[in-house]
Amino acid sequence: MRIKLYDWAPSPFSLKLRAVLGYKGIAYDRVSMLAPSHWWAVRSRGKIGKAPALEIDGRMHVDSTDIAYELEARAPSPGIIPSDARERALCHALEEWSDESLYFVGLYFQWHDPEGRKVVPQVLG
Repeated sequence: MRIKLYDWAPSPFSLKLRAVLGYKGIAYDRVSMLAPSHWWAVRSRGKIGKAPALEIDGRMHVDSTDIAYELEARAPSPGIIPSDARERALCHALEEWSDESLYFVGLYFQWHDPEGRKVVPQVLG
């Protein structure tokens, strides 16, 4: 697989995908969404131009949850999604809850925590 991750460093959703890719040991090229041309690379492919986006073998995927499922289908080991239907449903519910509920906790640590704050000037100038 040839993979390009279009991400925005402080995004909790980009962080989630970098963690999934790292856990699965999948090599990828990282493309910062700070450059307008990189946003356009995503938007021009019929996607909404948000980060993260993942290009796999020339096909663009968006939404961190959908991308995680796509990666699981292409590289099932090590697994991140349970094979048992009940456990898979619980996993999905927990993942969705985390995306919606913990988003602002992640942003808090990017903007307010002294360690997290170090990256903000690098990203926003």
